[in-house]
Amino acid sequence: MSRTEDRIREALAERAGSPPFTTMPASVQRRVRLRQAGLAAALGSVLALSIAVAVIAYGMALTPRPDAPPTFDPAADGYTSPLEDVPPHWPAVDIRDPASAYVPPFAGEADVTEGPVVLASGTVEGASFTLYAYTLGRGAHATPCLGFVGFAPAGEPTKSAPDVGTCANAPAVPDRQDVAFIAGSAGEVPELEANLGFVSDRVDVIYVWGGGRLGMFEIPQLPRLDGWNVSPFFFVPAAIAGPLEVDARLHGAVLELAHADICLPSEVSGTCRIEVVQDHPLTSPVDVPVPLTPGAWPEVTFGGEFEPYVDHEASADGVVDPGVVGEKTVIAYGTVQGAPWSLVAYNIRYPGAPGDVSPARDLFITGVGGSTGATLFDTTPWTPSDLAAGRMHGQEYRFDSVDGIVSTRVDAVRLELSDGTVRDVRLIPGPAGVDARYFVLFIPHQAQGRLVALDAAGQEVEQMCLRDMFGVPPGGDPCAS
Repeated sequence: MSRTEDRIREALAERAGSPPFTTMPASVQRRVRLRQAGLAAALGSVLALSIAVAVIAYGMALTPRPDAPPTFDPAADGYTSPLEDVPPHWPAVDIRDPASAYVPPFAGEADVTEGPVVLASGTVEGASFTLYAYTLGRGAHATPCLGFVGFAPAGEPTKSAPDVGTCANAPAVPDRQDVAFIAGSAGEVPELEANLGFVSDRVDVIYVWGGGRLGMFEIPQLPRLDGWNVSPFFFVPAAIAGPLEVDARLHGAVLELAHADICLPSEVSGTCRIEVVQDHPLTSPVDVPVPLTPGAWPEVTFGGEFEPYVDHEASADGVVDPGVVGEKTVIAYGTVQGAPWSLVAYNIRYPGAPGDVSPARDLFITGVGGSTGATLFDTTPWTPSDLAAGRMHGQEYRFDSVDGIVSTRVDAVRLELSDGTVRDVRLIPGPAGVDARYFVLFIPHQAQGRLVALDAAGQEVEQMCLRDMFGVPPGGDPCAS
């Protein structure tokens, strides 16, 4: 689950009981993106699993907004733009003839090598504005820039409004992050706050939470100037809106690249810039698994020239990775069907467990949108076991992942499938201070069988059925096909 959605849920809980928003301009045609949580089982054994972290596989349900009587027709003057398509209760935008736009003089700006070019001009709730683009420098030093003038109160010329600007190197997009933006407001029109910035070429879609019980609304990317490697965007949110999220979309999957809070209306003139959280490292490939034919084994690699992902979490009070003793450490990574995966190991605090800690792990697969997790201790009583594992079902890509932990009593793990396939499982040492070993497997979707943990003498210590991931002691019932 994305951190953006965590904050959205908190905001919705605070606003519970408020009436739903139902009014909107009739011209609105954009559709709402709502994420549906598809629960992929991440179950462990009765003796081995104390935590089962649900796997959230993001799907995309697009629902049209309800109709409502129009407040005005922004296309009546013959000029239209996606910027006029705003969520319910957002400030109404009316794009007008760019030839009438006001652009501040560029006298003395010798470094401007292209532009200014008007990207949008018109009014927001009757207050006029101009958004323009230009390029500073040449060649390798060329930098995309945006300028904004607004908001001038109704009836006053745009040039009477304050202006604000930003360039793609402050902070750097795409060198340091996938999105950056700045905002500006005019004290004379306190209900409006212009958010403008850039996204990298990795970004397929920009979303902003519409507010209240609304979903995520797509913010259009605007035309870029020649030679630009970033795309500009612009929006004027309602006070109930936010946050912002930028995603990549491949093979029908959604990958969150970065997120940030947005700048909301202020009674004070000036600028606002909010820190962006880069969720997917810039050095990690943006890809999702390539679907397999049914029954086929996925292609798996270990290692690679990219930064593996660590799924850090934060509590409501901002504590990162609550309960984790030390740090989460990547102990293995690579690709599965072309998509990056990473296995993370750590100790987690469980009062009453031996030493008050238990080895734990997470598995993350880019594009699948979730992770499995388990510890090596049962809940009642706190006693160590020898094998804990979870399974992530990848129906869409036709392969499943199985990852787990074994105690120091276990010398080897074997995979036995019901079709007769037998494979030795590679065991991966835990990081310093974590007294366990780990493994990760990628198998055909719906494959059945069992995992067998063996001691140094080759005797079975414990088994887990792939069907339900419940541990069975030696001599227990066999796993059904």
